[in-house]
Amino acid sequence: MGINAQDLPMEKLPFNKIKLSIKFLIPLNKIAFLDSRNHWSEPYDLTQEIRIPKADYEDAQKSYFPYVAELHLEPGSYVISFAVKDIVGLTTSYLQFKRNVSD
Repeated sequence: MGINAQDLPMEKLPFNKIKLSIKFLIPLNKIAFLDSRNHWSEPYDLTQEIRIPKADYEDAQKSYFPYVAELHLEPGSYVISFAVKDIVGLTTSYLQFKRNVSD
């Protein structure tokens, strides 16, 4: 699907935690649309409906839908996984990468 990830600046939090913010860019031209008619954690499931007015559809096909995920982590090395499931187009795309979090 061509999902991209951008790191945003890290921020120190209380209790020896660090906020790691990652902006995921999902290409809108890869999503089907309906017309108006090592430490394991549980996965976080989010349903995000994307609606684009008919008049803006052509321009939207050249852009990305941004989604920012904020993770509050202790310093260390992490493997981050992200999946996008297009329920209309019946496709799922995955992105996995390593990040080192330090203060």
